[in-house]
Parts: sequence; structure tokens; C-alpha cells
Amino acid sequence: MAITVTALRFREGGLTAGTSALYIESNVPDVKVDFVYGNGVVATPEDGIIPVKASVDFRRWPGPANFRFRKDGYKPLDVSWSEEDLSGNAWDFDVFMEEEAPKPISIIYLRSVPSGARVYFDGVYKHTTPFGMQATALSYHDLRFELEGYVTREMLDVRWPSIGSKEMELVLNPVPLPPGYVRGTVTDSILHLPLAPVSVKFAGYSTITISEGKYNLEVPIGSSGPITFSLPGYETYEKMITCGPGINVDLDVGLVFIPPLYPKEVCR
Repeated sequence: MAITVTALRFREGGLTAGTSALYIESNVPDVKVDFVYGNGVVATPEDGIIPVKASVDFRRWPGPANFRFRKDGYKPLDVSWSEEDLSGNAWDFDVFMEEEAPKPISIIYLRSVPSGARVYFDGVYKHTTPFGMQATALSYHDLRFELEGYVTREMLDVRWPSIGSKEMELVLNPVPLPPGYVRGTVTDSILHLPLAPVSVKFAGYSTITISEGKYNLEVPIGSSGPITFSLPGYETYEKMITCGPGINVDLDVGLVFIPPLYPKEVCR
């Protein structure tokens, strides 16, 4: 790829004295060129695309002139012209950029359980699983798998194989469903006064009522079975309930008091 660089130094009149105008033309588009002064970039053509001649004005150009040419697929090229090269008021140079050798490509076949997950490659959506993702061999990339109803999975710095292909299978976990709760108040069935500490048991979980007679029991998702309320001196209360995901069961209970049994007096 050939690039022609034409520059003109203004020493007096016209543009400001000491100003140089640079004209660059390339036979392929999208070449980037930097004018480097010391260790930093001083100026770069604004559009960075040079299919047509582009001009850049450089103020206070002390020389020598250092240029860096960049284009995807080509090796970067640094060129330096000395004060002697630039001794006149104008000069022409041709530079040539060498194409980079094509890098080997390898494939990772991505699968997910369940399938249909959206795959993001370095943050960019590519496809849904299953599919094969090509990348430069031995390169590192970030992967993200998204599927509605499942926890998003991220894999950072995944290394592509050196040659050929390999398979990768990822198991996605369902989004955890919120637990259910059974809650309410336990009172005396006649006096309607709160009772505590009443033992509350359901599906292997248990709690007790507080002083106001209230209870709140977190239970497994989809649990069903008997819930029991017990307190010495009261009849045990039992009821069948089902608690689905995120469902709260409000259950107020009145326990029946058991009168104490007194022994009968024996008349002599």
C-alpha cells in the first residue's frame, strides 16, 4: 500500500511564519496518520480517512518530522525525516505499509442448558446457543449468556484454542423464586387475647408467636401440608395449606382453652 506525503514549509508570508502544511494521499482509505513530536502525538487529521488529499497545518514545526501511519490489517509504520531532508520549502515522499500476515482462526462451539441463550462476545450480541464462535487463535475474550428466567452468566478472559475447535457447555441456573410466608395472629378463641409463645410448625420449619400473638414463618416454595399451632393448656389447631412462590398466606387462629380437671371430693 503506497502513501504519498507532500509537505510545504512556509518561512515568510502566506501562513504564519514557521508553519508547515502537510498533504497526504493514500491509495486505500482509512489510513490514520499522526505527526509525532517527542514522545507525544501533536496532530492527527480530523477525519482520519484519506482516500482524497487531506491537509493538516502544524504550528511551530521545529523538525525533524516524525510520522506514524496506522491502518487495520497493516503493520504500523514510523517514518522520520531529518532537518536535512526538509531543508527546502517543499518535499515529496512515498512510504509503503506492509500487510500483516493473517492470524489463524479457531472456533469454540458454545452450548447452553437450556439452549437459546443470547451470547455477547466482548459486550456485543452475536447469536443464540448453540453456535460456533470464531476468533483469533490464542486470543482472550469475554462471554456473557442471557436467557429470560435464568441467571446471567459471565465468563471473562476465555482463551480460544491454538488450532481447530473445542466445545463449551454452560448450565444456566433458574432465577431463584421468592419464598412464601405464612403469617397471622394467634388468640384465645373466647377472650380474643393474644397468645404467646405458641409453637407454629409447617413443612419442617417452625417459629413461635411473639407477645402480640403474631407470627411470620418463611416456608419452602410450593410447600403444602398441615400447619399446626400448639400451646400447653390449649387444643392443638391443624389446617392444610399450600404456599406457592412469592405467595403469602394470612392465617389468624383462635385456640380453644382446655379447662383444668379438678378431682371430685369424696364424701364420708
